[in-house]
Amino acid sequence: NISIDRHRRRRLVTPSKYQEEITNYYDDWESDYSDDWISDGADDWESASKTTPKPTKVPMQQESKNGLKLHLKEPSTPENVYEQSQIKTNVLNDNIRLVSSDPDAFSPVFCQQRQAAIDNMTYRTAVNSWKAKSIPDLVKLIKELSLGKSLIDRAWIVFYWISQNIEYDIESYFSGNIRHQTTEDVFKNRKGVCDAFGTIFEALCNGVQLECKKISGYAKGYSFKLGQSAFHRTNHAWNVVHIGDHWYLVDPTWGEGHIDNKNQNVKQLDPFYFLVRPEQMIYRHLPENPQWQLLKSSLSMKEFVRLPYIYPSYFELGLHLVYPCQSNGVSFNSNKELAEVLLRAPQDVDCM
Repeated sequence: NISIDRHRRRRLVTPSKYQEEITNYYDDWESDYSDDWISDGADDWESASKTTPKPTKVPMQQESKNGLKLHLKEPSTPENVYEQSQIKTNVLNDNIRLVSSDPDAFSPVFCQQRQAAIDNMTYRTAVNSWKAKSIPDLVKLIKELSLGKSLIDRAWIVFYWISQNIEYDIESYFSGNIRHQTTEDVFKNRKGVCDAFGTIFEALCNGVQLECKKISGYAKGYSFKLGQSAFHRTNHAWNVVHIGDHWYLVDPTWGEGHIDNKNQNVKQLDPFYFLVRPEQMIYRHLPENPQWQLLKSSLSMKEFVRLPYIYPSYFELGLHLVYPCQSNGVSFNSNKELAEVLLRAPQDVDCM
């Protein structure tokens, strides 16, 4: 059975005073550090998020399922599961085609190397033991550990070090007292908002001969409200890194952790945000410069805000939203507190 759950992977909460005031900040760089909440706006707007178990193993971003098997059981056909050709709706086919501008970027070999780097416990053990006292010291350690390895491994080591050593500055974000930090500032303070994360990721990558840029744009994070028509200014920063003649998207801020229900920082590595497929990244990130969407056809602001509000587990589990395909809300029947959502899932994944 498919149901609309009012709780996200962690928990949906009612808007806090910070959420109500966040648009008044002078500098609202933000992270995906929030327990998302349902808007109290129009009655016909409701969260379409589904609660899905978070896999213990980070899968490759490929079409195959790569071992993501939850609730394994003998093949069966539930009563409410149909072939696509049998589904009948009154929905217009207004699908936005999300296609990478570089079809060769995520080759099977690349995906295997990416997953191998993420799963390499030797890297994690080594990085966790480092006591670098300066940026040059850190760059030297990264080069030594990645000697003879692929550029993917080198980029992962940078990403992992940041996730374990730089903490999102919740106090500055909530107070609105945010100042720009240099790479040295971030290294010394070990805290910052997304601009700081993007700054140090760019500097470390460039320091180990990985071409990298920090980009700004619009993100569906803490202050985003379902149903809003646009963003009035940029509110997030992330990175692009050049590996083997291809550009890849990285968000070191959202890969660092999250906030719990008490607005306390919880460091929880999320490798999904390391070398993300552009057709997946676009659901939550819209670069100010359309070039960095890395899509065959770039999306407008209007198209971006109406895309469904999707979490990484959606892609990790191989899910596909059939209806509503291009909306971040659903209309509830006034007589029955129900709304229709059609979701296609692999046979070895149960939607509850």
